[in-house]
Amino acid sequence: MSVSGELAAQYSEQYYLENQQEYLMSTQQQMTEKDILIEELKNKQKTLSYSSLKHLDSPINFMNYYLSPKKTNEGMTMGSVIDTLITTPELFNKNYSVLEDVPTTELQVNFCNAVIEKIKGKEIDKNSPDFEALLDETFKVFYKRGSRESLNHLIPYIDSICENKKGISDECYQKCKDISENLLSQDEILAELEQVEEFQKTIEFEHKGWKIKGILDAFQPKVFYDFKYTSDSTPDKFEYDMRKYNYDLQFGVYSLGLIILGLSLNPKFKFITYDDKFNYSIIEVDEGYLDYAMRKVDFKINCLNKMIEENAFNKSYNFFRSKTKFYKPKWIEGFDNEIFKDR
Repeated sequence: MSVSGELAAQYSEQYYLENQQEYLMSTQQQMTEKDILIEELKNKQKTLSYSSLKHLDSPINFMNYYLSPKKTNEGMTMGSVIDTLITTPELFNKNYSVLEDVPTTELQVNFCNAVIEKIKGKEIDKNSPDFEALLDETFKVFYKRGSRESLNHLIPYIDSICENKKGISDECYQKCKDISENLLSQDEILAELEQVEEFQKTIEFEHKGWKIKGILDAFQPKVFYDFKYTSDSTPDKFEYDMRKYNYDLQFGVYSLGLIILGLSLNPKFKFITYDDKFNYSIIEVDEGYLDYAMRKVDFKINCLNKMIEENAFNKSYNFFRSKTKFYKPKWIEGFDNEIFKDR
């Protein structure tokens, strides 16, 4: 290469290095949210968790987990509130606001979310005339008739979310308070919690090149716990829910993390389940199931790697199965052919 050629190459490289960030930002602006997610996955920049891994039953479901808005229901909210009242009551006022009124319809929720998004984007002071104008403008988007003042009772809820607090109704709070106080009055529950060294313990670790994160409700080196609010805490019913919601992936992630981080060599695990009828159960998971759960985590990560390597981001259920076949169950009803014989 000539001297002028070498100088040109050096200049080109220097120019790229100096403008690399600007180039990457320009490229990202042209990419869709899904394109950016794919690049992050290819570079293993996403932190995995139980919540993301359980959606690896289908590449589409996994992608939608990240791309779709997160929704919570009443049961999830109550579970979070009760967990806080049991494990970290000192954080309740920091994380929650107890309100007289909260949204009761999906339309009200959407209205509030739209207002909150605009407030955060434009940094509008709720005491300024701009706030009133914003409410009027947003109301017209969601409602064809009626008065915007009819939604004034939701302003405290909007304020709460803007302060990064979860707004809950007084009725919800009282119910959660009663359930948590009942649990903390039970000798066998207290006997388990007395051994706990840390509540709401966050663990972060690396496995197979991926960063993984989890939050343990209660931890001590010999055993860790997860609290579950359920519709029915009967052990047999909860076992069905455990399989339905892939809770084994959750305790598999936690077990794996504790071992990798050296926090526990052979961790034991227990569920503490409870419902709104004041029933509860303490359920230990055996070592064989824990081992299976950790292997299931490995399998899910292998599925994720396969999806990335084959650019199979738009594939569905069959991609993670060698075949899908329904077999005749043993309990299926037979045919009474005796009725066709001469009698």
